[in-house]
Amino acid sequence: MSMIYASIDTKTKDGRALAAYLENLAIVQVYKEPNERTLKSMKAAKSGRTKEVKNVKSWFEKLIS
Repeated sequence: MSMIYASIDTKTKDGRALAAYLENLAIVQVYKEPNERTLKSMKAAKSGRTKEVKNVKSWFEKLIS
């Protein structure tokens, strides 16, 4: 089995079409890399730097403060 890495610009119509086509092929496994914001959030969660909220109202109160 060979591994081929490709970067597809999914912001374009052609890029989205190609990505959708590849994802539907049974012989292709698509691995999506998380973006920088997601990686930063994952790192914060692993290190325990998260905030716990009980409901949406308290979540908004914590965002404002």
